[in-house]
Amino acid sequence: MKYLNDIIRVSGYSTTTCQRDKSKLRDLINVYSKVFGEVLKTSCGSCIGDGIIRLQIELRKYNLSNKIKQEIMEKEKRKYVMKPGSVIDMAFSTGEYHTPDNMTDEKAEKLISRNPAYLKWFVKYPKDEVDKIIAETDPEKIAANKKAEEEEKAEKEKQERATGRVTLVNDENSDVPKKKIAAPGSIDALVKNNSKDALLEKAKDIPGVDDKMDKAIIAKMILEA
Repeated sequence: MKYLNDIIRVSGYSTTTCQRDKSKLRDLINVYSKVFGEVLKTSCGSCIGDGIIRLQIELRKYNLSNKIKQEIMEKEKRKYVMKPGSVIDMAFSTGEYHTPDNMTDEKAEKLISRNPAYLKWFVKYPKDEVDKIIAETDPEKIAANKKAEEEEKAEKEKQERATGRVTLVNDENSDVPKKKIAAPGSIDALVKNNSKDALLEKAKDIPGVDDKMDKAIIAKMILEA
């Protein structure tokens, strides 16, 4: 808007201020002339007041126009767009009425996560994101994801046992100290990944180990030490 800053400045003047301060009155007259191409009458207080009001109206028109433009731009950027003229009546639960004008992406996602059937009211929506939202709320998919996580956890534990983890076995009612029992898989992994010399080096502080022993026996003694 041309002369916007000037209009903002003088529209805050009052009739009394302009009558008392001639510099402000001249400023008002100058801006009024630039905006409307007319000379502002200043023979009475009412004329000055009418001039200020006219400038204030011009500013409100601009602000309203700018607000509408901003809203249009925001709507164009929305990922979720409702069908023209449609209304989602939520008065029975939240007391809201959703329309194409007040619908936002955040509101749309909440509605769809609550019930995917609300999709029928939309002409535009991001399919990948909607599929993800539905997957997170679908009982069958939730159960499937949980099962997959449990299977992955079990497989991870199996791999850990096969690469060196040892299992402790002990009778709860026995006074005999706990003894480490090397799992077969951990012994095999240690034998496979180390030479005999390397195993002997690892077992150098273990009593009874010598170089005549089989690699598997040395590995077992290392894991149970």
